[in-house]
Amino acid sequence: MTLLVSAVLLSLALPAIAAPNRVTATAQNGRDRTWTDARLLRLLDTLGYQRQVNESNIFYFKNKQGDRIRLTRYENGDFLLYFSQPETLPFRVVNRWNGQSTLTRAYLGHTGDTVLESDLAGGAPISEAQMRLFLTNFENRLQAWKDYIQRSNQTDTTNNTDTPVIDTPSSPTTPVQP
Repeated sequence: MTLLVSAVLLSLALPAIAAPNRVTATAQNGRDRTWTDARLLRLLDTLGYQRQVNESNIFYFKNKQGDRIRLTRYENGDFLLYFSQPETLPFRVVNRWNGQSTLTRAYLGHTGDTVLESDLAGGAPISEAQMRLFLTNFENRLQAWKDYIQRSNQTDTTNNTDTPVIDTPSSPTTPVQP
C-alpha cells in the first residue's frame, strides 16, 4: 500500500520536475499564471526593453537608458532583478542606501562590482500587472541609485557627512521613498 501511494505521489510530481523552464502557479479562480520564456519575453518586448540574451531561466535585457539588467526566474516562482556596475563604492555609501531605501538592496560583489537587486516573491500567483509593477519599480529605483551614485563624490555639507542624501522623486507607481 505504501509503495502504491508513493508511486501515485511521484507520478503527480513528475510533470513539474520535467518542465524546468516553466514556473507555474494556479490562481484561486483557476486561471493559469505560468511564466514561460515566451510570456516573459513578450512582456519585456511590450515594455520596450531590448532583449540581449536569455539562458535557462535567466534573461538579459537593456532598458531605454541602455542599462543592462538581468531577470532571473527561480523554480519556486520567485524573480530577481539585478544590475551591476564595475565601480567599487565605499561601504558607507552602499550601507546608507540600504538604510534609507526600500524595494532594493545594494552590495559589493565578490569581483569588486557594486550590485543593485530586487526580489519578487512568487509564493502566490504573479499577475502580469504585478510583474509590470516589479519591472517599473526596479527601473525607478535604478535611476534613483544612479543619481545617488553620481552625487556620492559630493559632500553633504548640511549634515557634515561624506555620503550623499538619497533624494528620489515619487511617482504614481512607487511609494515615496528616501
